Amino acid sequence: MDSKNTLIYNRVKNVISKFNTNDPFEIARGSNIKIKYFNDATKLLGMYTVIERNRFIFLNSRMQEYMIRMVLAHELGHDALHRHLTKNSPFKEYQIFDITSEPEYEANIFAAHLLLDENKIVELINEEYTDVEIASILNVNLNLLIFKMNEMNRYGANYNLRHAPKGNFFNKVKI
Repeated sequence: MDSKNTLIYNRVKNVISKFNTNDPFEIARGSNIKIKYFNDATKLLGMYTVIERNRFIFLNSRMQEYMIRMVLAHELGHDALHRHLTKNSPFKEYQIFDITSEPEYEANIFAAHLLLDENKIVELINEEYTDVEIASILNVNLNLLIFKMNEMNRYGANYNLRHAPKGNFFNKVKI
């Protein structure tokens, strides 16, 4: 695993250990990050920003609950990895599974490690569930599972992934 990916993996493990949970809502509360909801029919899914040293995550309340958890985990990735970048502008999420922007890619990796336990994934693979079925069982979007399995492959697994993450998936989310 390369050093940046190792850093992200270790950062997630430290966060989970510190808060004794992988629940993004509890982690945000424990980190004193204020979660605010907006009800807007725009394509904006969420946003992370720092205002006068106060950290905020804004979430579109029109998303389904599993999507809210994924967007929140992604935004926590920005908090853990990219807080310094909010000096210029907030992170606004119109699509999450962006693989062309390094900060967005890293936030996806953070979210995948936070929400998906590799032992549970291995257990489901051994029970011969497909990746689509595993994503459904774990209540995440297939793309997030693919990010996690790609990371698992980086550190020694050898899963033959039938799908590639689609960078435009969140453009199709109905809000």
